[in-house]
Amino acid sequence: VSYRSKFLKSDTYKRNIKANRIVVSEFGTMVYPDPCKNIFARTATHLSNIVPNFTDNNLINIIRYGNDYYASSEVNYINQIDPDTLETVGRVNYRNHIALNLATAHPHYDDEGNTYNMGTA
Repeated sequence: VSYRSKFLKSDTYKRNIKANRIVVSEFGTMVYPDPCKNIFARTATHLSNIVPNFTDNNLINIIRYGNDYYASSEVNYINQIDPDTLETVGRVNYRNHIALNLATAHPHYDDEGNTYNMGTA
């Protein structure tokens, strides 16, 4: 048995690392305004995160579509990963390919290699 892991270099990860704090709201993690800013900047930060953009910090499952592998969560973004190096290849937005808002992170596969998933539209 062997095991390897690596941080997914999602856009959310990169933004949080650059800011050296959480700047993208996620499930269970709400962004709070920087206390060093003035009242107007803090209010703007709060209001801009009432309905935040979905994170692309996919941490639920690894799924396979054809010969490609993706890290996934229950959001509209998936991140393609290289199965050999675990490097993040790029981000895909389901909305650019099918009329879908969110998809599950647990697709099913048939004996012929087809992938089936469920989502909301």
